Amino acid sequence: MEKLDLITSTYQERYTLIGEDGKPTNVVKEHQITTDSKVPKLGLMMVGLGGNNGTTVTAGILANKKHLKWETKRGEASANFYGSFTQCVTTKIGMRVGKDRDGNSIIQDVYAPIKSLLPMVDPTELVVGGWDISSLDMYQATKRAMVLEPDLIRQLKDDLSEIKPLPAVFNISYIASNQEDRADNVKEGTNRELVEQIREDIRKFKEANGLDKIVVLWTANTEKFYEKDIATIDELDKLIDSNASLPASVLYGVATLLEHCVYLNGSPQNTLHPAIIQLAVREGAAVAGSDFKSGQTKYKTCLLYTSDAADDMQCVDLGGRRIIKKKKKKKTPYV
Repeated sequence: MEKLDLITSTYQERYTLIGEDGKPTNVVKEHQITTDSKVPKLGLMMVGLGGNNGTTVTAGILANKKHLKWETKRGEASANFYGSFTQCVTTKIGMRVGKDRDGNSIIQDVYAPIKSLLPMVDPTELVVGGWDISSLDMYQATKRAMVLEPDLIRQLKDDLSEIKPLPAVFNISYIASNQEDRADNVKEGTNRELVEQIREDIRKFKEANGLDKIVVLWTANTEKFYEKDIATIDELDKLIDSNASLPASVLYGVATLLEHCVYLNGSPQNTLHPAIIQLAVREGAAVAGSDFKSGQTKYKTCLLYTSDAADDMQCVDLGGRRIIKKKKKKKTPYV
């Protein structure tokens, strides 16, 4: 059902509950899903714009927009959206009566591209910007990342050179110390002042590019976990106003939600505290994400805890399975 600029659909979730007496009960639960019928002009502001992820995403969007081809050591490559859920994936929408090779009637599944079912933003129309602790423009940052082929980077030089990162919030206490050497583009101020500076950046980016909506994506370095959950909005406000040492991702999350924008957490730190969720609900905004490279990160974490880096531990509990760390035998010194 479509009303004004909204599309509303009712979805029935069906499942079976098993009672304490072992008897099953079939349950039908209805959900109403509402989305905009108008495709917005969308901005993507990345925290860590000049990093490996930020440069790859930006160059990928531009390469697809320009339908580029480039040389690699394996031959010519061309821009595509292979692997994209919205651009490539199909879903079953129903069934129809068809014919087999012998002309017999059969029931066939019917599939349609995800992007044809709902109004969706064309990825090549995304307006990209964001923050980085390094002042390098996106051309220099892409070269530094050494992810993309030189021929592609060369073709995108003019476009990438025009994109320059905004100064970023930087708290060395929560990220790897080796990042300090490249931190020549950082904001200064108290927590509250930094939140307001981020909000101002979002407002200016939106106005300058005539955007309807903005998504803020944390794609910067993974931060150290904050020592405890921030339980309430009041507690969060007190930590900000007292200028407590907080991860930058928390400040970006607060600023983004206060601007009623979507905040996506792309690293496995504990950014989405209960207080952040409550703030999102209060402001009518959305938050999501716990990582977009979880498998790799969690596997490396497992290796870390079961390696010499965790000599003081005998085992680690990972997903309910205990991994035992073998102790090294002491070597007998030569006499």
